[in-house]
Amino acid sequence: MSTSSPYAPPTSSLYGSPSAGQTGGLGPRTTIDIGEAIKYPFTDPQWLSRSAMMGLMMLVPLVGPFVLIGWMVQVAERVRSGTPGLPPLDFGAQLGAGFKLFISLFTVIFVSIIGVMILQGLIMGASFGVSALITEAGGPQGLAAAFSLVGTLIMFAVHMLFALGINVLMPEIYRRGFAGELFPLASPGRSIRRMRGATGAFFLTVLGIFVAGMMGGIGVFACYIGAFVSLPLGYAATAHLICQWEAVSGGPDIEV
Repeated sequence: MSTSSPYAPPTSSLYGSPSAGQTGGLGPRTTIDIGEAIKYPFTDPQWLSRSAMMGLMMLVPLVGPFVLIGWMVQVAERVRSGTPGLPPLDFGAQLGAGFKLFISLFTVIFVSIIGVMILQGLIMGASFGVSALITEAGGPQGLAAAFSLVGTLIMFAVHMLFALGINVLMPEIYRRGFAGELFPLASPGRSIRRMRGATGAFFLTVLGIFVAGMMGGIGVFACYIGAFVSLPLGYAATAHLICQWEAVSGGPDIEV
């Protein structure tokens, strides 16, 4: 028979906040702790075997990467609930979760790429069109070449801004993908409000994801074999960072 009082304060989970079933594994937060995210995977005594198992999934044709990112979704679920340890291999569940996350990422990136390609086409058409008009009118060849060069440089700048923008938006793309949303572009207002409400924490999360990516790539230096361990560790650290960002910026969305 339990002697604990029902009025006792909630006990702490592995992450120092109320345990699962109360207020979540991370609890209310005001800052992003990159170091905590990097250390998180190593709190599991079985971190080496579990990360290596997930790394080997990359060798499975077609479905392997989906299983790995599905594992990342399950890591986020554990962090949210305060469940200790990295999730073990669960091929079917992780494949399904990974495919849903892939759709979420794909819809954002694919629509963005189409938009960028249309913009680049308009820029290219305008710059080369003006250049052709100058040439036909007998104008200076140098001026015509200058318009072509400017158009090319602007297209390059648009491409670089797109690549930067996608990386900057990753905390929100991941957060909403982890929540199971397939088309986060359908309601961008929720993400914009979060980013405006916690701008500093948002960019700190972006920096943390970059650091986690470097952590994931460390294994490449060990004759590439180490990547089978380091890449999943980087994914786990990223999942922890996304959960931190969600907690700092107001918790899970009420609307879905």
